[in-house]
Amino acid sequence: MIEAAGGLVSKPNGDILFIKRLGKWDLPKGKMEKGESREESAVREIEEETGLREVKLKDFINTTYHIYTERNGDKVLKYTHWFEMYFDGKDTSKPQIEEGITEVAWKNRNQIENEVFPNTFKNIQLIINELYFKN
Repeated sequence: MIEAAGGLVSKPNGDILFIKRLGKWDLPKGKMEKGESREESAVREIEEETGLREVKLKDFINTTYHIYTERNGDKVLKYTHWFEMYFDGKDTSKPQIEEGITEVAWKNRNQIENEVFPNTFKNIQLIINELYFKN
């Protein structure tokens, strides 16, 4: 089992921050470190994966679960704690290449529906729908 944390980061204009990894759009997230709270982990992972600084934590959204197979054939249950976050600073975003991230991009509602949703994971769609498209 792997415990992770991440976030749905929005700007004042409503755009949402995405990363592209392994050809799919995703929300920034990563494994929690020993002794780290879920909130601390979520902020740290977003800053590491996207290069942004001073991301503001708002509220807990939900926890998602999925199973994947590692290269050695082992199955892993990963549960990710998701937080709503806010960013209103200087955009210093850049992909964390060493983690396989090839792009960091802000997407508006139309781009999310037409570019992200056709090329992302079901859990990511659920988190976005739960928070961003609930109205």
